[in-house]
Amino acid sequence: MRSTFFGIEIAKTGLMISQKGLDLTGHNIANVDTAGYTRQRLNLSAREPYFTIPQFKPIGNGLVGAGVRVVILDQVRDSFLDRQFRREYTMYGEWSTRVQGLTYVEALLEGDEAANLNKTLDKLFNAFNDLAKEPYDSAQRVVVKSAAEQLAADYGKIHERLLEMQREQELCVEATVSRINTISENIARLNKNIYFFEIDGQPANDLRDQRNLLLDELTSLIDVD
Repeated sequence: MRSTFFGIEIAKTGLMISQKGLDLTGHNIANVDTAGYTRQRLNLSAREPYFTIPQFKPIGNGLVGAGVRVVILDQVRDSFLDRQFRREYTMYGEWSTRVQGLTYVEALLEGDEAANLNKTLDKLFNAFNDLAKEPYDSAQRVVVKSAAEQLAADYGKIHERLLEMQREQELCVEATVSRINTISENIARLNKNIYFFEIDGQPANDLRDQRNLLLDELTSLIDVD
């Protein structure tokens, strides 16, 4: 004969799981604006029936289960999509950096009031055309010389700005390398914490969110395997 409190124990498991589900829902809602947070859910299964010695088994076939239990507290996250996103994010970071640099060079070559290659080249070619019509005119020669000197000066200004851009990029590389090292150290620390936390089989979801957030940032800086 089963225990008098067997039905109460079954109901108790349902109430406890419902309470845990409410706590988890509150946790998900509280972190709705948390960067990198992944929604969590309870993975439930039926508890196995209690087995007894053969002499005291219930009459008839069929064993009633013992209620419900939590298999694992997992995350609503797809590792395949994570890999796809990080691969594309790496390409996005690479080409964003290239576009930023090339846009600056393009704007530099288009020129401004200080150095405008288009206008300077037009002046030089116009001066050559005028000189071709009157090759012995000393005034036209002076105009050609002045236009050539102006073109050389503009090239010098552009060269200086490109050197300045190169120095800035070198500083950016140093800052990026420093950030990569910092992220790598934080990921290594989180890996250790996750290992010790999950040694009993329970997932460290919040720590995994922190690690995934760092991995996403790292993929925007370098190619991560």
